[in-house]
Amino acid sequence: MKRTTFLLCLLCAFCMQALAAVEHNYKQQPQKQTIKVGTATREMLVYVPADLPEKAPMVISMHGASQDANYQMNQTHWNEVADTAKILVVYPQGNGNFWDISGSGDVKFIETIMKTMQKKYHVDKNRIYISGFSMGGMMTYHCMTKLGSVVAAFGPVSGIPVDYRDPVVVRKVPIMHIHGTGDDVVKWGGDPNHAAGGYGRIDDYVKKWAAAEGCDVEHPEVIRPYPETSDHAAATRTRYINKEDNIEVTLIALDGKGHWHSDDPNVVYSTRELWNFFKQYKLDLPEDVKPEEAAGDVVFHDNWEDEVVNVCEGVPAGWKRENSMNDGSRNDVKENGAANTGGARIKDFVAGGDFNTGFYFSARDFDQCKLSYGSFDNHRLHLTPGKYQLSFNSIFWNDGSENGAVTFDACITGISDKKVVLLEQNLESEGNLKENSNQVVKGSLAHLANFSIEKEGDYELYFLMSASWAAVVLGNVKIRKADTSTGITDRTADAFGKGTVMTYNLAGQRISGQTKGLVIEQIQFANGKKVSRKVIKK
Repeated sequence: MKRTTFLLCLLCAFCMQALAAVEHNYKQQPQKQTIKVGTATREMLVYVPADLPEKAPMVISMHGASQDANYQMNQTHWNEVADTAKILVVYPQGNGNFWDISGSGDVKFIETIMKTMQKKYHVDKNRIYISGFSMGGMMTYHCMTKLGSVVAAFGPVSGIPVDYRDPVVVRKVPIMHIHGTGDDVVKWGGDPNHAAGGYGRIDDYVKKWAAAEGCDVEHPEVIRPYPETSDHAAATRTRYINKEDNIEVTLIALDGKGHWHSDDPNVVYSTRELWNFFKQYKLDLPEDVKPEEAAGDVVFHDNWEDEVVNVCEGVPAGWKRENSMNDGSRNDVKENGAANTGGARIKDFVAGGDFNTGFYFSARDFDQCKLSYGSFDNHRLHLTPGKYQLSFNSIFWNDGSENGAVTFDACITGISDKKVVLLEQNLESEGNLKENSNQVVKGSLAHLANFSIEKEGDYELYFLMSASWAAVVLGNVKIRKADTSTGITDRTADAFGKGTVMTYNLAGQRISGQTKGLVIEQIQFANGKKVSRKVIKK
C-alpha cells in the first residue's frame, strides 16, 4: 500500500463519526466464521436467515477504516433486509481493521468468500453483490476493477479510490454510489491539496465511471427531491443509463449529510436503497462443469491395503504427518513408517464400501495438521509435463467430542522451487463415522481436481486441516496422467475473474454479452493467452 494511501486511511479513521454500536433483535444469530486464503486464516461474520433457499442472493458488506465487521453489521442493518428478502450477508474482517485497496490480498479474500459461500450455502453465483462504507467503499471500487465479471452489481458508500485513478472496466457493471454532500472525510467537493495528489468532486467522479461504462452522461435522469414520496426528502438521485447493455450508474447525494451510512427512514435508508438497486441485476454465467474422472496412466496410487492397520501403529512408508502450532511453540512429526498413537493412522473398514482402507488425520490439540507424500527417497512423486488429475474420497470422522464437519485443503507443490501447481481450499467431507472401524464407508465425498505440470521434477502432495479433534479419513488417493481425449482442458471460464471475457457473433463482430443465440466467447488471460469456445446465450 502506498504511503499516501495509508495516510488517507488514517485520516478516515480519525475523522470517522463515533456512532455507538446498537444491538438489534435479528431473527438469527450472526456466525463468526474463518476461511483459509492462501496460508492465512481470515475472519468474517455471516448472517444466514431462517429458511434460506437454494440459489439465494448474497451481499458482501465491507467496513470502514478502524471499524470492524460487527460495527458494519450494526450500522448497515443488512440483517433486517436479509430476514425478509432471504439473502445471505457476509461481513468480511479487514486485517488490522483496514483494507488493501491497491493490492491483491483482499481481492483474493473476497474471491474466496464467494467460492466458499457457493459451496457451503449454495448461493446463486449470478446474484452476488458487493458494497462497503468509507474505506470499504474504496475497496468496493477496487473490486470492480478485479471482479467485475463475476459480481452482478456494486454499491460504494462514502468512498472513492484514494488515488482517483481512471475507471478500469472489466465489464459494464451496475453501480449505486451514495454520498453525503457534507462529508468532511472523503469530501464531496474534492480535495485538490490531498497528499495522494488531489481528487475531484464526487459527482464528477461518478460521472466519469458512467462515461467509461457507455452511459448517456449528457442526459441523465435527475430526481430531486428524492425520494419523491417523502415529505422530508433531502437528497438527489442522478441516473446515468446505458440502454444497450441495460445497466445504470446512479448517484444518491444526501443533502448536508456527513461521513456516514444513512439509516434515516425520513430521508434515505442506504441499505434498502442498495438492495432495491441490486435485486434488479443478475448475471448469466455458465453452469459450473464438474470434472469427470480422467482416463490415462496412473502415476501414483495409495489405498494402504497392504499396510499395518492396527489403531496405534504407524504412518505408512512415504508419508509424513506434522502437527504444529502457528506460533512455533510445539511441533510433533511422525513419518515414513514411524509408530504413531494419534493424529494420523490407517483404518481398516468392512469391504464393500466407498473404500476399504483409509488414512485418518486430525490436528488434535494443535493449530494444524499436515499430511504429506513425496519428500522421502524411494517414495518420490516424480511428474513430467502434461495434464493430470488428483482423485480421492473423504469422509468426516466425529469422535464424539465435537459436532460439525471439518474442511481441509489439498495441494501439490514442487519440491525444489515450491511452486504451487494445485491448490484446492476448504474442501468438504461427507458422512459421519464413529469410533468403530468395523463399518462400511458409505456417503464419502469424491474429489476430482485437474492440474498441469510444466516442469519435470519431484513434487509434494499434501493435505492440510486446522485445529479440531474431529478428523478426515482419506481413501483411494490417486494421481493420473490424463489422456488429452478425456476432456481435461484449461479452465476457460474462470469463475473468479482471472480472465477477461469478450463475446462475438459468428461473423466475428464483437457484441454485447447479453445477446441471445449461438455466439463465440473469447477469454483473454493476463499472460496474453486467448481461448475461444462456442456457447449458447439463453
